[in-house]
Amino acid sequence: KPVRFDIIEMGAGQGAMAHSLLYWTQKLYPEFYDAVNYHILEYGTGLIPRQKDKLKDFGEKVDWINGSAHDIPFRNVRGAFITNELPDAFPVEVVTKIEGQLKQKYVSIENDQWGEIWDEPSPEITDFIHTQNENIRIEEGIEEPINIQSVTLQSQMDRALERGAIITFDYGRAFEVGSKNLRAISCIPKVDLKKDFANQAQANAFAMYKFPGKVDITSSVNFAPLERQAEIDGLDQLYIQPQQNYMLWKMGLGELVSQVMEQVPSIKSFDELVAISRSLKNLSDLVEKRMGTFYASAFFKGVDKYQSIWDS
Repeated sequence: KPVRFDIIEMGAGQGAMAHSLLYWTQKLYPEFYDAVNYHILEYGTGLIPRQKDKLKDFGEKVDWINGSAHDIPFRNVRGAFITNELPDAFPVEVVTKIEGQLKQKYVSIENDQWGEIWDEPSPEITDFIHTQNENIRIEEGIEEPINIQSVTLQSQMDRALERGAIITFDYGRAFEVGSKNLRAISCIPKVDLKKDFANQAQANAFAMYKFPGKVDITSSVNFAPLERQAEIDGLDQLYIQPQQNYMLWKMGLGELVSQVMEQVPSIKSFDELVAISRSLKNLSDLVEKRMGTFYASAFFKGVDKYQSIWDS
């Protein structure tokens, strides 16, 4: 067993994931818990008091480092990097194909109004797409977010990790193409913006420009370039899969389905059976629409993929 096992979380929010990891590790694996040192990297200071209050029961087991995920201050890590919805907070560029030609979206101001235009891609975007040719599929009329910083972060973690794992949770996809008529960047207002725009669709599209700081701006994460970068850096992939079904079952959906299925023998009409089937289908569709696709990926370095990362 290791004398020391470092867990590094970047952007810990309210401290909920750190609390769960430490609480259950202490409860279920006390010997491993003794070896754990939990480090939280935060760019600002606003959330740290809340995190400290949430994690006060763990004392000196947790420490805080002021820094940025754009240039992580870690080297020779033996343990695990963990991020939860961090890459989708990075700035992204947006590209598509128009009449077969690659175009990039830019922001402009015309007549004192925010606007968006499609023009030639920047050299940085062109080079990135060329190097990730097999992992990024750009099709006619479909917006594709290009998250260069997420790949840069993956590379930094790969180099900083001496032995252990890199685990990433986020909304996104892997290799799949986006949907037509769907913006690559989502904007979720924190305030009621309907009165400021003609309709809500327009509000969601341009609120990010007019109300900086009052909207949540996010984009789905393409896990395929992260996988490719980890492979280049010599890491082994253990896992990269959607997580909705697992989370829903943990939240009781499996029990709900079982209860419904128990009623099937007592159903007296075909219409009633169809109604139940439609209800379950509507629930599934609603979950996918509201939650999106939530992925988890795990890459390992210096460890056999069938060996526990804290063995020896």
